[in-house]
Parts: sequence; C-alpha cells; structure tokens
Amino acid sequence: MKKSPNQIRVELKEIAEKHLQVNSFYWGDLLDAVKQNAINYPLVNCYYPSGSFQDNTSTIQLVIEIGDKLYKDSSNLNDVESDTLQMVRDFFNIINKSTRWKRIGKVQNATLNKFKWATGDEIAGHRLTINFILRDVSGVCDLPMVDYDFDQDIPSGGCPDARVINSNLTFDEAVTAGSILELPDITYTITNSEGTTIITGSEVAQSNVNEVLPDISFTDSNGVARQEPSGKDLVCTPATVSIGLTLMKTGQTTSYITGDDGDTQEGRDVDFSTLDGNNPFGNSNRFTDTSGNQSYTNTIVIDWSTYDVSTGNVLGYQNDFILTPSYVTFAAAKTFCDSLTIDGFSDWRQCNWNELFNACIKAKNCFDFSPFNYTGVNLLWCSNTLSSLQGISLRTDSFLVSNPNTLANSGRPFPVRTFNWNGTSLT
Repeated sequence: MKKSPNQIRVELKEIAEKHLQVNSFYWGDLLDAVKQNAINYPLVNCYYPSGSFQDNTSTIQLVIEIGDKLYKDSSNLNDVESDTLQMVRDFFNIINKSTRWKRIGKVQNATLNKFKWATGDEIAGHRLTINFILRDVSGVCDLPMVDYDFDQDIPSGGCPDARVINSNLTFDEAVTAGSILELPDITYTITNSEGTTIITGSEVAQSNVNEVLPDISFTDSNGVARQEPSGKDLVCTPATVSIGLTLMKTGQTTSYITGDDGDTQEGRDVDFSTLDGNNPFGNSNRFTDTSGNQSYTNTIVIDWSTYDVSTGNVLGYQNDFILTPSYVTFAAAKTFCDSLTIDGFSDWRQCNWNELFNACIKAKNCFDFSPFNYTGVNLLWCSNTLSSLQGISLRTDSFLVSNPNTLANSGRPFPVRTFNWNGTSLT
C-alpha cells in the first residue's frame, strides 16, 4: 500500500492544529475521546471503521466528527451546530481540493449527519463520512516476502520497469517498477471560428483511474444557458447580422373593411407597443423611460423598436409637446431642438419624417396614446425639405402635408436624440 491510514492520521492532526477554531484532536472512538480529561473543545475526532480493495486502489471509510460542548440547558445548540458545520466543511474542502491531499488519494463521495452525545460531556456537532480512495498498486512486485512461489513468471531481481506512452508518442516516460506515475495535467483550449481562444482549462489525469471531464457551460448569443459534453467540438460563429427589418405595425386595430390594415395587422412585433422579445431592460415594452420603466418623469421616451444590437444605438423622443414652444416657424423649431438639454442629455435635433412617423399611431390624432398622450392638433415640423421647393418643409397634421417653413405659428418642434446602450445603461 503506497499510502496508509497512518499518513492520513498525521495529515488530519496537522489540519486540526492549524485550524484556528479547533482546540483538540483525537484519533479513535468518540466515546474514548470524550472520556479524556481536560478536553478543550471544539474537538475533532477521526477514525475509519471499514474499507475495501479494488484493482490499483484501496478505499477506506474516513469519519471526521467535530463537536463542541453544550450548556446544561442546550441554549447554545444552534451556535454549536452552525460552527461545527462550517468547520466540517473546511476539512472537506482541504481533503477534496488541495494538491497535498490529491497526492494521497481522492474523494469518491461524502455524507454529512448531525450528532448529539450525552455520555460524559454533553456535546453536539456534525459527522462527515468520506469514502476516500487511497493510491495503491496491484501485483506481487516488491512485496515484503522471500522465496514464495507465486506460480507465475517473475524475473529475478524483481519486476522490470515500465514504459508509458500515448498514441502519438508526445508522452513517453519510464516508470520504475512498483512506483506510481503521476501524469501531467491535460490542457484543453476551445477557440471560435476566428481562432480566438474563448475557454481554457485543465484536468488531472490519473493512471488507471477513469476521469470524466465536466460539461462545458456557456451562454449563447440569445442569452440561453447551455451545456455541451467536454469531448464535443464546439465551433463559435458570429451572430447573424440582419440587413433589414420588417416594418412596424401601424397601430390600427379596428377594421372597417375586410383586408384593411386593422384586419391584416401587417408588420413586426406583437402589436404597436409590445415587442416580440425583450429590450435590454428585460421587458417587452416598446416604449420605456431611461430607467426601463414607464413613468417618463424626465419627459424622455425610448423607442426600442429602433434598437440596433450591433451598435447599441436607439432613438429617444421628448414626449411633452406642451412644454415645447407653441406653433412656430421651422427655423425656430429647429433652434429649440438643437439647444435642448434634458436630464443631462444634450445633442437633440429636429426629427426627420421617418423618425416622426415611426413613433405615431396612424390615426386622427397620431400621438394621442401613451406615453405621448397629446390630444391637440398634431402640427409637428420635420427636418425634411421638398427639393423642388426649398422654402417648403414637411409637417404632420395627422397626415403628411407641406407648408412654407417661414410661416409663423405653423408647427411645433419634435425633438429626437440617438441614445446608446452601453450594456448597463443609456448614454
């Protein structure tokens, strides 16, 4: 046997001595430990009641009990159970994860139970039972025996050295007879289709012990958590970039004749105000304020139907037409938009026709809906000018009209701004 229970006892005793909360260590029966005079609690008691032999390994059932003394009224029971549970976890972490213990063997499985002992000192705590596989070898080489006939061919002078290789001879090591070869870590690297490394890691390969690599966990481009077997080749490709989107629904929901827009509901998303997926704030609202809610206290409306995933850009509107100047010339409306600052956001501009018409419901009063709620006449300037009549600019009056851009009291400004989602907030 290459590793012995006596070595385990020495290791456990050292852990107990170095642990700041442990004050006593005993190897043997808990009753014998409790009977000891002047026990300084908390106590760590360890032993192994049974074991088994397999080819190349020996397994022992290692028991670690950590207990502390109870008051006569057991008023400290909750504290004792909490503290001993943490200490038992500390011992398990060291045995299961430290390189020092991996040279001794490995944890096969472990169970945990509470206990309460009333013989002698009344103590309570936790019992950790670990099936621990010790490193061992099989065969008859180097046994402490002389002149025993094993009825098999054994070379004089002991067993020969071994040679360990892999399939392409990139690993080739000589192993002295009776010794253990610790194989180096297997390093794996996963790259995407562009050759960029996205996952690296390693697993310890032990001779004659089956090791199963854990599944690879990752999140795909749709935000879905996935797992794939470690031996499966993964090829990562960039997300498909769309070069165009279906037009939005118009917002008309009432049908007046079969086949009209209220009947067919042409366009993308669930309806005029509901996306068919989630916006970056995690809800399906097409319109939100800058915090992802729908209070609009700063008068800014974000339209997530315009969100460009590749750049993070999205359009935002000012929704309070009453606060803007009353009906003015095109130039005055443009000046107002260019100089506007709302809640620290500047760089506003007069919207163009597509930006304006994308945000309105195509009805009599096209902004008479939440979050705009404007019941007045929709005389709103656009930044578009008729090329043949440069003194004529476009204006909405529920429907597209043209108007002299110098005519006083002819339209209101409609500020728009390009925001950017940086992954956590809008800028």
